[in-house]
Amino acid sequence: MNLTAQKFINRITAAYKAGDLSNPFTLGDALACLNYIDSTVENNFVKDCLFSLADNVISDLPIKPARHNKGLCTKPVSKRYEPLFWVEDKKTIFKDRHISLRNKEWTIQYINKQLMSPNAFRRQILWLSDLDGVMPAPGSDVWCLLYDLGYFGRVFEDELWICRVSVDNLHKPTWVDAGFTFFWYAAPAAEDHGQTRSLLDGRLRFKEWVAKKEVVSVEDVGFLLMTTTGKTPILDIADLLPDYVSNCADEVIARRGDSGKVGN
Repeated sequence: MNLTAQKFINRITAAYKAGDLSNPFTLGDALACLNYIDSTVENNFVKDCLFSLADNVISDLPIKPARHNKGLCTKPVSKRYEPLFWVEDKKTIFKDRHISLRNKEWTIQYINKQLMSPNAFRRQILWLSDLDGVMPAPGSDVWCLLYDLGYFGRVFEDELWICRVSVDNLHKPTWVDAGFTFFWYAAPAAEDHGQTRSLLDGRLRFKEWVAKKEVVSVEDVGFLLMTTTGKTPILDIADLLPDYVSNCADEVIARRGDSGKVGN
């Protein structure tokens, strides 16, 4: 048995059942526990993946996501969702290449070629969101989008790219896909999607799924410039806003008593 992993499960379970949710660190543990409960996968897959991690990786959970190559463990969803969007920083998509939208058709072809390449991206799984079905217009508030996507602990550089995509096989994300973090919502088993959790107030925002990158096809692209408006990324759990802590605490309290797989 991985004792470090078991201690982590015990800790987040205690936070969920009776922890002081006004403490952001305890709240993060409790939210992580809810994601564990709601990640319904056969044969203890989620727990086995957690127990396979190194001790030093587990010690950073659920604040810093675990880096691994596991995931995509749910069956494809039966419903087709369109449109969907892949949101990523420019450097991740294009590395050090100078790319602009002067030739959009060429840019789309380039991205799709990268998606088919086995070595183009570190991870082989993409997170896709519905963004309420609307491609953000040029000049939209980039920070509002980043907060609503729940991008905790990430620093973006000069451009945030939004790709409208089509995809053949979508999967509901699990806690494994999310790197065993707290800042995302797994959604109960009855739902066929996860959801982002806004960093502004902790409320659920966009539906999202995961997919193998090679089954994703980009159909349109755009980008938003990172602006210096006084807004900054939320990089530390101690920096969570009061509304986030309050609303998420209410959510956990409403779920207490739903034991699920906790403690197993």
